[in-house]
Amino acid sequence: MNIFLMELKAHLRGTIFWCLGIAAFLGASFSKMSVLTSGSADINKIMDVYPKSLKAIFGIGNFDLSTVIGFFGILYIFIQLMLGLHAAMLGANIIAKEERDKTSEFLLTKPVSRRRILTAKLAAGVLIMVLLWAVAWLVSHAVLVNYDSTAGGDLAVLYSGVLLFQLVYFGIGFAIAGISKSVKKAGAISTSLLFADFALAMVSQVNPNLKFLGYLTPFRYFTAEKVISDGSWNVVVVLAAILLAVVGVVLAYLRYPRRDAAI
Repeated sequence: MNIFLMELKAHLRGTIFWCLGIAAFLGASFSKMSVLTSGSADINKIMDVYPKSLKAIFGIGNFDLSTVIGFFGILYIFIQLMLGLHAAMLGANIIAKEERDKTSEFLLTKPVSRRRILTAKLAAGVLIMVLLWAVAWLVSHAVLVNYDSTAGGDLAVLYSGVLLFQLVYFGIGFAIAGISKSVKKAGAISTSLLFADFALAMVSQVNPNLKFLGYLTPFRYFTAEKVISDGSWNVVVVLAAILLAVVGVVLAYLRYPRRDAAI
């Protein structure tokens, strides 16, 4: 029994739907780009009129919307939200689905250790997550470079941040499902945490007195403003993201083999 292939097959339909969904979102968003990047500065003057709170909610930031990469900066937080949501749900559900679908008895009675099961699920989950990330990046690259041949470098750095962001929430979902006694709720807990982090990021941007809340959420670790202004990520932030993901996976490996499974 190849658990890795079994997991890929089980998530095939959902992965296709997610890939089509993110491609459709990007396609619809990019269809408006030619109007905004026509070289006119009028769009920037219009955006200056909007309240800071509204611009924060919609991820507008301090971008030059007459440029290709500035336009992409608006979309960045929404791409993070969608791919992060997928990663959190995937990390949790790839473990939780056995108990949710009442297949634990079939899987756990096979002559294979729980750690081996977990490794196969981890490998399948990471592959699925990277596949969705690659689709988003390739669609974005194909369109943006067609408008501006110099946008590829910044785009690659921005999407590297998206991948790290996904890894963090995949690790969180994986850990919650691995250690939780109420494993069927792992997906809901993981996604609730993601939206709570998103809310913290918005509050930290809108209210200067609460700016410190931004240190508590990965949404503020990886921002389009950082790459557009500096051209790279902070090394400390990158290492922190990798550490969070690794800690999540390790917690699942420590707890899952000893946890009673619902049959």
